[in-house]
Amino acid sequence: MRFNTHHIHQRKRKAKDLAPYPHPNKWIGGLDRAMLFIAIVGPLFNIPQIAKIYIGQEVAGLAITTYILLLTMKIPWITYALVHKEKPLLITSILWACSHISIIVGILIYG
Repeated sequence: MRFNTHHIHQRKRKAKDLAPYPHPNKWIGGLDRAMLFIAIVGPLFNIPQIAKIYIGQEVAGLAITTYILLLTMKIPWITYALVHKEKPLLITSILWACSHISIIVGILIYG
């Protein structure tokens, strides 16, 4: 049996007087979809750095402190996204955190 929670979500947004997601206005709805796309694609820009670490085993010039601090700063963003149920923000924060974790691990292994 499949549970469809879409209607519950719609009623909850209406009760809290929130705009529907994606928004019925084509421009705002387009922005909603664009932000979801950016949330997924943005963290992928770190793939060349990760490849350089794991394939080339090069960590010269990378400061582990920077990536630990960046990872630490993702924790409040993930919490905020969970509390406010902001899907694009949650996706991008988790993906960036995974990216930072993989870089930190690479620095520890090859540094």
